[in-house]
Amino acid sequence: MILLPKVISLTTEDYLIALECAKLRWRDSLRDGRRDSVRPKSWQEALTIHHQGACAELAVAKAFGIYCPLHVNQFSGMQSDLPGNISVRWSKRGTLVVRPNDSDGTVVLVTGDAPDLEIMGWALVQDVKQQPLVDPGGMGKPCHMMDAHLLNKQWG
Repeated sequence: MILLPKVISLTTEDYLIALECAKLRWRDSLRDGRRDSVRPKSWQEALTIHHQGACAELAVAKAFGIYCPLHVNQFSGMQSDLPGNISVRWSKRGTLVVRPNDSDGTVVLVTGDAPDLEIMGWALVQDVKQQPLVDPGGMGKPCHMMDAHLLNKQWG
């Protein structure tokens, strides 16, 4: 049984692997003209967010003892971030975000800045979808949000 929150420290190698993945994700976002769901971001800020997300996936995989494939070009409903139908969400603010089109499964919230990331907890996607829809950035991309204190704190 893993008790959460739990801080995971990435190695230099983990950090660099996540950076390579982030660069590919960022390139594809630019190429495909995808816009941010909250507000427009500079290239540097967008790359940083992709990097933090990839680092978060690695941190959860390390904490839970599972393989981390670091997919590129996989989006909601296509394939989960980690085996076992686990999606990982990184948040600067400690709020778990789920979109209406997200597939059922488990979603894990991670906060902090690499190399030290904190796994805050987890929830079932269908439980997060019970929260009201909000559009925090006014960009026409509503989501369901759940604060970290409402998340499950035990894994396994």
